[in-house]
Amino acid sequence: MSGRQRDPNLSTAARTRACAEVRRTHPWICRICWLPIPMDVNHQTDRLGHTVDEPIPRSHNGSATDLANLGPAHRMCNSMRSNGPITEDLTTRCRTAILALTTQRTSRHW
Repeated sequence: MSGRQRDPNLSTAARTRACAEVRRTHPWICRICWLPIPMDVNHQTDRLGHTVDEPIPRSHNGSATDLANLGPAHRMCNSMRSNGPITEDLTTRCRTAILALTTQRTSRHW
């Protein structure tokens, strides 16, 4: 067995319930870029899809199940953030990327 321990909160029923609660109770606004998260995209594969972000990542001893440490985010924003802090620079980069992707999808190609 490897020396790295698997996070017991990552795939537990408690984590699933916590994520469902975030999706049910929080507005669909990304907590990283502050833009709306579309509800009509595939959240598992689409970069605009929703994920549940942890402001204090598990790698920094944050909780994967504490609702105070969970909130909605675009899949792309959460990926760009990784486990770093949410900074003004990150917010700007995420907003720019999301707006470019949104514009690209909604513009007509004649």
